[in-house]
Amino acid sequence: MAGGAQPNNKNAEKWTLEESQRFLSEVYQYVLDNEDCCSISEACSNLGWYETLFNYIEVKHKSVEFEPIKKAKELIKQRIIKYGLKNEYNPTMSIFILKTNHDMQDKQVVEQKNTNINLTPEQIKNISDNLDDNI
Repeated sequence: MAGGAQPNNKNAEKWTLEESQRFLSEVYQYVLDNEDCCSISEACSNLGWYETLFNYIEVKHKSVEFEPIKKAKELIKQRIIKYGLKNEYNPTMSIFILKTNHDMQDKQVVEQKNTNINLTPEQIKNISDNLDDNI
């Protein structure tokens, strides 16, 4: 078998692009209508589906950008930030979720200072020899 769905997999036949778009729009609408919803997993569960179906659809139709899901993920991210700042959500969990599910990261500042030092080959050898003696 070259890949794709298993033979007699009726689930693969059911989740056409059109059905997938309907499902994902339903998930988005749930997130939009329920201010307390803070994850795609929660939305799927409360709609009677498993998150694995959501993941399956994302993989199956990976070449398609689903606008409703981009909006739902952004809305969830904004809720987590907002309620984390207000201390209504646990700030530590908010940070963890934002890092793991929303590709956010701590700001990293790297400062690099280059200084040109003109050394002769003899000076470099002398320094190298001294390093070797100290090791």
